[in-house]
Amino acid sequence: MARNHLRRKLQTYQSLYRVNRAFAVISRQCWILEQTGFLRIEKMKVFRGLVRELQSMISHDVADKMHAIEDHDMFEFGKVRIAWKHYLNPDLPAFRDQKK
Repeated sequence: MARNHLRRKLQTYQSLYRVNRAFAVISRQCWILEQTGFLRIEKMKVFRGLVRELQSMISHDVADKMHAIEDHDMFEFGKVRIAWKHYLNPDLPAFRDQKK
């Protein structure tokens, strides 16, 4: 279960990286087309802006979802640290005692 969770997180981050890299290539190619002069500069600037907007929307949605997942993981794995600190120093409260 944990291995699958970590694999899905890794795949998500790798996929987001690849999507952003591809959008950078598309934006660069739009700029190159703009420089050729065959298409109107104003129109190509609009297209590049639309490309970057779509890239931002995708990145935002993925990052927003991953933020919630990372918050949950941080909370869960934080319990391990608290238990370890309690083991090293029994005077410190255990996680279950900290809720009071």
